[in-house]
Amino acid sequence: MILFPASPAARPAWRTPAVIVLCGCLIAILTFGPRSTLGFFLKPWSEANGWGRDVFAFALAIQNLLWGIGQPFAGAIADRFGTVRVISAGAILYALGLVLMANARTPGLLDLSAGVLIGFGLSGCSFNIVLAAFGKLVPESWRSLSLGAGTAAGSFGQFLFSPLGVLFIDLYGWQTALVIFSALMLLILPLSLALATPRAGATAALGGVPSQSIKQSLAEAFGHRSYVLLVLGFFTCGFQLAFITVHLPSYLVDRGLSAEVGGWTLATIGLFNIVGSLGAGWLGGRMSKPYLLSGIYFARVRGVRPAAGEHAGDARLRRRHGPVVALHRAADFGAGRADVRHPLARHAVRLRVLFPPGRRFPRGLARRHPVRAHRIL
Repeated sequence: MILFPASPAARPAWRTPAVIVLCGCLIAILTFGPRSTLGFFLKPWSEANGWGRDVFAFALAIQNLLWGIGQPFAGAIADRFGTVRVISAGAILYALGLVLMANARTPGLLDLSAGVLIGFGLSGCSFNIVLAAFGKLVPESWRSLSLGAGTAAGSFGQFLFSPLGVLFIDLYGWQTALVIFSALMLLILPLSLALATPRAGATAALGGVPSQSIKQSLAEAFGHRSYVLLVLGFFTCGFQLAFITVHLPSYLVDRGLSAEVGGWTLATIGLFNIVGSLGAGWLGGRMSKPYLLSGIYFARVRGVRPAAGEHAGDARLRRRHGPVVALHRAADFGAGRADVRHPLARHAVRLRVLFPPGRRFPRGLARRHPVRAHRIL
């Protein structure tokens, strides 16, 4: 990504920093939201076609792989030809992939639609391109706020679309729900106009830094030991996130919980991810970042345990408090997934949301925590 000073005179008057950030955040919400709901389509799609869940999971594995592979190339193309073209092309591929996915009747077509098209579509229009555009367009005084807002917007998309996806499937069926999501992707086309960036040839006139070739960029990046370690850490992050969003909804249904519980569980992960991101941003300037990041990954070990399976031996407790347990585990994973979770704040927020005054804290959960509901509330 090439960073250069934003030039207010070089863009239309309507493209103020506030408009740029707002449109970019809406794009991040629209792109990350439907992608986080694809796990809800695993069970109905597999049952409709009479295939095992491995077929659907393999297509989403291709999607994640190509999403990662395509990101550096999408960034390079955006630097050379402008952000609008890349985001628009990515949105069209994303929408086309969702439509074909709704009509896929063979594993090959599913791999092409849910895997290849959506994977490359995400690499061109998801929040990574949005954040790069923020770095180019907004002034220095807006940069920190815009990057934080863009990151949080993706998590808000998961919070918004997870229960919405379940609702659409219940009301219209899983195929129509995918078509609705596809139509929403077309909203990205007008929103991308606010993120128009100059082509590479214009960076010199704006005082930009010289561009690098892909080979030079990779050599510089992998020459830093910290970068290599961070990339390895992101492998863990991606595995956990993909596994949870794809398989958790169907797992909860298999355990006897409703699909709505899965929707609100993923929504809770997205919500607490926002809390974790903001908390980590605050702590990042006050403590060692390597220790902070290490603490985050250790905390996630606990958060990725099965949502309701830890009470598998007690059917009565799972039947009565299964939804609470699922949301409880989602709060752990969501706050630890992004950046940080402060133990006392995490318990306070969870208890205030899930256990309002007058409702007792389930004993099965209270035995495992030193913080009790009556001490917080």
